[in-house]
Amino acid sequence: MFQEWARGQDVKYIFILVLAVFAFAVGISLRRGRTRAEQALGKSEQALDKSEAKLIQIEQRIRDMTLLSDMAQLLLASRSVDEADAVIGQELQHLFPHESGAVCVLSASRNFMEAIALWGEPPPTERVFAPDDCWAFRRGQMHVVSNVHAGAVCKHVHNLPQSIGYLCMPMMAQTEAVGILHLQIAPHMLDQPERIRELEVESTQRLAVTVAAQIGLALANLKLSEALRIQSTRDILTGLFNRRYMEE
Repeated sequence: MFQEWARGQDVKYIFILVLAVFAFAVGISLRRGRTRAEQALGKSEQALDKSEAKLIQIEQRIRDMTLLSDMAQLLLASRSVDEADAVIGQELQHLFPHESGAVCVLSASRNFMEAIALWGEPPPTERVFAPDDCWAFRRGQMHVVSNVHAGAVCKHVHNLPQSIGYLCMPMMAQTEAVGILHLQIAPHMLDQPERIRELEVESTQRLAVTVAAQIGLALANLKLSEALRIQSTRDILTGLFNRRYMEE
């Protein structure tokens, strides 16, 4: 009976059905395998992006530490405020090659701020402005503006593209602000992947804190040394040179 049934037409349909089921199962298996491979590839690409971002960050930190060390040595060897100003202007262009920036120092009368170093085109800030024009100096802490339409923009800032933010960092010396470091976020960061852009912005902010602290302390020490030198060679009441100056 089985042989008679096998000779019939039904066995062909059964065989075709079995082949169709087998092909469907194989297709599902291949599809699942391809999906897993795509997921694994996506995870590998994400891990590669993170590794690349970390490598860039490490290389940037090594470069920044080297430049910071060079600037600290030059500031330590400076004999006057004018020499220090020249060092600051030169070294900060190397530390922040893509950003526009400025270093502004509070005057002796404390009624205006003056830029002693400017880099980038066009200049990112006014050369002379009132201390209250800067939110960072007024608050005594870093002021970051990522959206010029939503944030509190300092009055001394100008030539700021709408898609680029900035930061101002007060330079402190013995708990007293002596000036600010102003940086505008580099335009090339807008073209970077979001993760790399975030890391670069964070790195720039950390570097700005360190640089502002170094410059503030160096300028305060130089001004103190200069004041002591003047007091030691001039009469306090008349301002005339004294005997020590004559001996020198």
